Amino acid sequence: MESQDRGKYMYCKILKIVEAVLRVTKLGKPLAKLAEKLIGSKKEYVEGARTKLAEVHSKIDADCVVKERSLIKQYHLQIIIPMHNAAAYVEECLTSILSQNTKYKYQIILVDDGSADRTVEMVQKYLLDERVHLIRQENAGAAAARNTGLKNIAADYLMFVDIDDGLKPEAIETLLNRAYEEKAQIVEGGYEVFDTKVLASERHEYANLEEPCGILWGFPWGKVISAPLFCNISFPEGYWYEDTIMSYLVYPRSEKTVTIEEIVYSYRKNPSGFSHIRGNNSKILDTYWVMELMLRDMKKLGISHCQSIYEQYLKSILTGCKRMMFMDKNIRKAALSLYSQMLCSEWEGYMTQDGRMKGFEKAVRNNRYGIFKLLVLCL
Repeated sequence: MESQDRGKYMYCKILKIVEAVLRVTKLGKPLAKLAEKLIGSKKEYVEGARTKLAEVHSKIDADCVVKERSLIKQYHLQIIIPMHNAAAYVEECLTSILSQNTKYKYQIILVDDGSADRTVEMVQKYLLDERVHLIRQENAGAAAARNTGLKNIAADYLMFVDIDDGLKPEAIETLLNRAYEEKAQIVEGGYEVFDTKVLASERHEYANLEEPCGILWGFPWGKVISAPLFCNISFPEGYWYEDTIMSYLVYPRSEKTVTIEEIVYSYRKNPSGFSHIRGNNSKILDTYWVMELMLRDMKKLGISHCQSIYEQYLKSILTGCKRMMFMDKNIRKAALSLYSQMLCSEWEGYMTQDGRMKGFEKAVRNNRYGIFKLLVLCL
């Protein structure tokens, strides 16, 4: 173990001993003063790590919990599609939706996010269909575009589609049939990955889920979602990884969630997408800041901690660390220190039940960078 890592590890151990001693003996107070003098207070240590990250990329002020929107039901389903410089994909995407054979009444809300190509021009012929509605705005990002679409909720259920993707035939009918039959708040199907051909597919088994967090896909597409779940929720504008709200602010509030076997969504493989971005771009640090935001807004919504959310949180930390793996070593160490503090303070008493994650969990909780960086590569 590197000497600096050993110092961090011993620091945490000493503070834990001090806290225990404080509870049972009068020696606690002078011992605590000695520990702080030799090593520095835990608060200062954590704030130093926060400062290190903020110097590279500061936390964006955003609110995912918003004033409750009014809900006037005119449709069974509204499909929100953000668009930005997507002229090459408009026809394929919209054709896959408008050709759906379904008894349900649906509306497509296209939100053009300041496209500079022919996207809006390509959309014009589809506006002749009363099911298609176009909103234009200056470029503000995918989160802001989705939020624009959410401003006028008028359906029982919502669906999100990315403009470079599409729906499988019968997707709307299949998802909504199950939603109405089972009175489910979320119904999620499988998806296929394609470019010029189908490359792979992911399926669920049919299931009624009491705790959907960690089982549902972490993205907003491939499912129908009861509109009231989004009446007071917005995507965090200005952030990368805005889909994180699904696992922490949406899924935990679903009282009935169903997964089905059918493949309902076609996802286009995009090597330049956010899920593939790793390197030195400072925006990658949103992967940490958005987790802080989730903890804060979970409290605002009264979402209680539970084992399934903890397991997902641990996996999100691992994903975040993989995204940061090519960033400066000192940044990664600072992030680990903050993740360690987050687990110890916000998730005290929780332990993973996933055997593969136990070593990683221990390394994060004890702030042991040497072991941690190896596990990030292996898991």
